[in-house]
Amino acid sequence: PSPRYVAACSAAFRTGTHDGVTYSGKYGDLGAAAAAILLDREARDEILDSDPTYGQLREPLLKVLHLLRSLSYQTDNDAEFELNNLEGCIGQQAHQSPTVFNFFKPDTYPAGIARVTDVVVPESELGTAPFISCLFNGMSSLVTRGLTSCGGGFGSDAQRNCDAEERQTPVYFTSA
Repeated sequence: PSPRYVAACSAAFRTGTHDGVTYSGKYGDLGAAAAAILLDREARDEILDSDPTYGQLREPLLKVLHLLRSLSYQTDNDAEFELNNLEGCIGQQAHQSPTVFNFFKPDTYPAGIARVTDVVVPESELGTAPFISCLFNGMSSLVTRGLTSCGGGFGSDAQRNCDAEERQTPVYFTSA
């Protein structure tokens, strides 16, 4: 993002206003900040969609770890925790790279404009429908249930009994 865009978003957070609209008018207004982030001309500019070098694709394992960090996840008694079956779910497991070079082939070209403009995006190799669906289910479970295997979560099966929770109306993403 440009310095102007960052300044506009931080100003909205500080003042509680954005683009002439007053949300709460107070410091720390997330509504104004969200409006600034989503409605700013830079966020909505179609020219950026046509630029294949704009933006960055983050690999799924980093998305999970960043979500855990943003949720300030801590275990009981500061014990170690295990992220279960990530390789089968999102295509990656920490410290389990198939080669010394990483999880991806270095010359992966995704479909679309990136391929036409010769932009290499190795992380896109894990962007398959089954991996993305499992990532969404696991992250949704992480936010709503914590680190558990319930609802397609990334936790260990031994961490929790899911029977009662599974009878409630679960929502799952599927790749079919």
